[in-house]
Amino acid sequence: MEVILILYRTHVMERKYAIIFLLIVCFSCLKAQLTLQQCINRALENNRQIKSQSLVKQEKEIAYRQARQNLLPDLNAGANQGFSFGRSIDASNTYQTANAAQTAFNLSSNLTIFDGLRMKYSIDARKAEMHVSQADLEKIKSDITLVVNTAFLEVLMNKELLQVAKEQVEITRQNIERQKILVESKKIAEGELYELLAQESKENLRCVEAGNSLKISLLNLAQIIELDDFQNFDIIVPADLGADLILLSVEAIYENALKNRPEIKSAEYRLQSSRKNVLIARSDYYPTLSLGANIGTGYYNLNNVQNFPFREQLSNNHIPFLLNLFLSSSSS
Repeated sequence: MEVILILYRTHVMERKYAIIFLLIVCFSCLKAQLTLQQCINRALENNRQIKSQSLVKQEKEIAYRQARQNLLPDLNAGANQGFSFGRSIDASNTYQTANAAQTAFNLSSNLTIFDGLRMKYSIDARKAEMHVSQADLEKIKSDITLVVNTAFLEVLMNKELLQVAKEQVEITRQNIERQKILVESKKIAEGELYELLAQESKENLRCVEAGNSLKISLLNLAQIIELDDFQNFDIIVPADLGADLILLSVEAIYENALKNRPEIKSAEYRLQSSRKNVLIARSDYYPTLSLGANIGTGYYNLNNVQNFPFREQLSNNHIPFLLNLFLSSSSS
């Protein structure tokens, strides 16, 4: 009884492992079928040119924000620490023989009032360059979409050619079967049957060539969308291919290209950027007027001397608030 139970358990385990193995084989044989839109989305997601151009776009956006923030006044803060040993000067401007430490604090700000509209033109130029990077990104996406569409249509065409080749082989085989019956009944010469057999061989060759062309086109599409498992890759044939196709006139196509093509937008924004850069260069002919303000204080500490408290020195040693106008010009 125990031997029978052991044999039964062994049989059950073998069946379990066999089922698992069959499931693994079935899943490995499944093909990843993608629609046209899925192929386009995958290509746009994985393409390295798009990733690189996206970084360029972010760089231009940062440059544009920086150009706008240059209109704001700058603010600088600093602190200095000095030490002296031996004979040194104290806060009362007298020399003493003692070690001393000096701390200074300062705060300054500067605002450009007029610079020949240089910053304004710089903002316009950086904005145009930002739009150029966006248009270039759209151009890359448009090109990749076109390439994916072309490769997808090539796969569809090769699928159709393979199907036609298979149907032709099947028709020829049916004709061969009929010819064999006629030859056996002595109604036709046997040479005609050999001609059909030769034709079948040629059509089998065309079928193999069509299958190879389909595999190559699928491989090209998989490379474009950067699909790793290209061996189990296939496409889903659209059911309504060409159903919504609308033929436009030449004038409508031209007007639509002027409004929507990213190449044209990029060229227009590049022209705007170049014009603004010319105005930036001309702004050097004008002087620059800026407003500056600064304030500071300090703390002195002498050894072996009664020093005023830290807060009292900061209050007594402060440099009065200074407001200055600066006028400068660049020679060229």
